[in-house]
Amino acid sequence: MPKDTDNSASSSISDHFLSISNLFGRFVRRNFLKLTPIQLRTLLDRLSGLYPGNRSVVFKMKELNGIPAAHLFPKKTIGDQQRKTVILVHGGAFAFGSVQTHRALATALVRSVNCEVWIPAYRLAPEFPFPIPLEDVVRSCEAIIGDAQDWWLLGDSAGGNLAMSALFEIANKHQKIPNGLILLSPWLDLGYWSESNLFERTKMSPFNRKDVFEYARYYLKDLSPDNPKVYPLANDLSKLPKVYVEASEAEYLWYDFELIRKTFANQNRSLFTRIERSALHGWQLFPDILPEAKRSIRSISQFIFTTKTQPENQN
Repeated sequence: MPKDTDNSASSSISDHFLSISNLFGRFVRRNFLKLTPIQLRTLLDRLSGLYPGNRSVVFKMKELNGIPAAHLFPKKTIGDQQRKTVILVHGGAFAFGSVQTHRALATALVRSVNCEVWIPAYRLAPEFPFPIPLEDVVRSCEAIIGDAQDWWLLGDSAGGNLAMSALFEIANKHQKIPNGLILLSPWLDLGYWSESNLFERTKMSPFNRKDVFEYARYYLKDLSPDNPKVYPLANDLSKLPKVYVEASEAEYLWYDFELIRKTFANQNRSLFTRIERSALHGWQLFPDILPEAKRSIRSISQFIFTTKTQPENQN
């Protein structure tokens, strides 16, 4: 199994400052603003408009099997080679996040890889709980994969759960998998007593156990968190292509990263891993600002460039 690409560099933001800011932010959000998921969603979308990413990338809204989606691609075509395709499933605890919050990340990938990126605007909980978000992601992917020769599936946080779950749905239905699966700090265990919840690392996190319980409930409703459609690690991992996963040792979901490492090792599956020592959850969303995000873009791009066109483990 490939060794971790450990990076000993600290976050570009003071750990102490982040700890105080996150504690204060959680207190204000819960006790004063009392933001509902819909209000938080609206606030984040407005703030993300201040950081759209590099302007050299085209951004257009289209539809994929009836699902709204952002399509990002370079303004200028380089050569005649068919462009690689990345489907980015945004995170946000299944209840927020959007094509706007993830626009800068997608833009950085377009520029680094010279690819096109699609971001499905899947419907969100609590208005649309499981299985609707997953079904929207699957339908969006189905609209792309018929023509795509070189494609990758990428998801961060809750989007990592959706991306991995959608991959199994697509593999079972179409016998077709992407060149690679890329997971950024994925939220894979939605159980109330997951190790991430038990250890509750809140120093570098804008959310805590109470938030995680709440948002898992919004998505799951009455569904068991052990169901393979929301706990993708319960599926047959031999159906997966090459998998890249990265996380920060300081973030809340660190133990979900440890879980995927252990699960892959137990099934004797290879896994490409990368670790940041001290980075805030979601650092990849700021690729023009944070050094740790720049490192992520370089590492993800290298994974894409070095992955074979035809996945080794296609069944």
